[in-house]
Amino acid sequence: MSELSTTSIPVGNGTATFTVTFFASSGGGRSAALHITSNVTGPKNPFDIGITGSGRVAGKASQIIVFNPPLKLHLAESPFTLSASTSSGLPVAFSLVSGPANLLGNVLTLNAAGTVKVRATQAGDADVLAATPVERTITVAANPAALTLTDLIQTYTGTRRPITVLGATGAVDVTYKVGLNYVPDAPFNAGSYPVKAVAGAITKTGTLIINKAPLYVQPDDQRKFVGQVNPALGFSYSGFLDDDNAGNSVSKAPVIATTATATSAGGLYPITASLGTTANYLFVYLRGTMKVETFAASYEALLVDAGTQRPAAKLELTVAATGKTFTGKLTTPTEMASVALPGTLTTNPLTETATGTATVKRGLNTYLVEFTLPLTGDFTAEAKLNGNSLGTATNGKKLLTLATGQTLSYIGTHSALLAPAAAGVGVPAGAGWAVGTIDAKGLLKLVGKLADGTGLTASLAADVGSHPGYRLFLQPYTPARTGAFIAGAFTLKPHPDVAGRRFVAFEDAADLTWVKARRDLDTSYRAGFGPVSTRFTLDPWLPPAPAKTGVPAITLTQRLGLTANQFTAQHSDIISALFDDLPETLGLNAMTNVVSVLAPVTTPANTTKWKVTLTPATGAFTGSFELTDAGKKRLVPFAGMMRQPPSTDLSGLIGDGNFLLPALTPAPNNEILSGEIGFER
Repeated sequence: MSELSTTSIPVGNGTATFTVTFFASSGGGRSAALHITSNVTGPKNPFDIGITGSGRVAGKASQIIVFNPPLKLHLAESPFTLSASTSSGLPVAFSLVSGPANLLGNVLTLNAAGTVKVRATQAGDADVLAATPVERTITVAANPAALTLTDLIQTYTGTRRPITVLGATGAVDVTYKVGLNYVPDAPFNAGSYPVKAVAGAITKTGTLIINKAPLYVQPDDQRKFVGQVNPALGFSYSGFLDDDNAGNSVSKAPVIATTATATSAGGLYPITASLGTTANYLFVYLRGTMKVETFAASYEALLVDAGTQRPAAKLELTVAATGKTFTGKLTTPTEMASVALPGTLTTNPLTETATGTATVKRGLNTYLVEFTLPLTGDFTAEAKLNGNSLGTATNGKKLLTLATGQTLSYIGTHSALLAPAAAGVGVPAGAGWAVGTIDAKGLLKLVGKLADGTGLTASLAADVGSHPGYRLFLQPYTPARTGAFIAGAFTLKPHPDVAGRRFVAFEDAADLTWVKARRDLDTSYRAGFGPVSTRFTLDPWLPPAPAKTGVPAITLTQRLGLTANQFTAQHSDIISALFDDLPETLGLNAMTNVVSVLAPVTTPANTTKWKVTLTPATGAFTGSFELTDAGKKRLVPFAGMMRQPPSTDLSGLIGDGNFLLPALTPAPNNEILSGEIGFER
């Protein structure tokens, strides 16, 4: 889909036009959203307008123009009506290239003897390519002084087609040879007819040719599901003239065929016509489309517990191209590896749904997964463990698949933050973070750390929603233990400041559920915790930009919106004699991106040896500080992400992360504790 342009809507009753273009590789439902922001504060600002529809797409068909005007016209034959046809059935446009004439629509007015050149064009449409223009040259002659026959080449109209006689001074007797005899009545059927014109002692002969008229045959578009036999193929005629119809004018009806079969994969297939016969018409065979509907695609759903409504498992499905089988996996907190799910798919064309069931034994456990896929919209699913419901979903999503050459506008680097979890005993106080990268296919890769220092690595697929959504279900502590996970879903919406980019707003952050199971060998939070909630945000990260011709450089301080190149640092509470010596005000050098400590001023300066390194390309930062208590020095590492908040974000937060504080006490009470380190404007 194309990115929406920024268009202003006039105040009052003004109107504005928006264009949404879909680039699709197959037919079926499509959706988009207009994101509208008003400069007037109100409860519905901003707001979205959803757009849905269904289209047919395929390689465009070619077409040709049939344009054969007379090679010669006399001035007395003006005005002359031009006619042409196309193999697509689309109308032809005419233009005058040169010569002593005027052209209005298809009416050619001759002004003087000479040579007139006329061009016929057809621009095509969504399904048909533009035709190659056809130019014809007509010789315009003065009116003849002697008996002359004209209009000898005509096209069938269902009525008699008399010729025209020029240059005669008296009565002229015109006869046409129809069959074996010359008769005075002009013929009307297509064919070749000798003509005789007698004016006194002068006789002039010629041949009248009545060409066949175009008769268009349009196969009916059809629709079926994968695995079904083809429906009956029909067609319609257009172009019959006068009182003609299929019964009295077609000797053999066209044969309609398609390349689609009962085993064809989903997609669009041509429906063609051929082999018809008729005396007065030239068949022009148009193309129909057989749309084979399919459920072949990839799908995802977060299953939630019926009681707590918290994530319980993640279901991933892929329906084969045949539409008859599926594979998938079920990820649960209690299994070390995902449970593979093979099965067959049953399609119900009446309800336009497909259902699947998979039963898998894993050790002493039996998993049963059931789901129903609609042709469009969210799907439902349920997983059971040993007969008991593990989780259900009513909002499962079809995953995004892009056409060849299609890319997304919101690709690039992002700052992902997981705010400190809800307060509680034994819960990490720091913030999780990750560098987020969205590639050209919509895949979001997260690489970072949870608030307790555990690695966070995930690859998430986008769904087909107008606002792309992602589902996370990660077991960060395997293989050390099961029963632990971080999970949740979030949706990317249009960014208010950066055209084309998307984000998860700070004030609209997604809640992720985080559970850590007990493990006595852990160096931190060995008792476990959760479930707790951590709020997930995602912001586009724009690196500094060097100066270009006529365009000044954009520094990191500008990207962060800093005043006087300064920002503040905050650390969550630490029981340490040097806590008050931790920096509060920092400076960022606009040229080197080096951070310096400005306050508090201590003697000696920066007694905690606080230091940080920013990575301008991604926004990630790492650093450390040193505490000395009871004669023992402790090096405290920290890491996190800077962020570039949108104009709608009033929090002032431009960075967040966590530090890992070693304990002063010996084992077994020597756990490393997590604290928050945050930066604000």
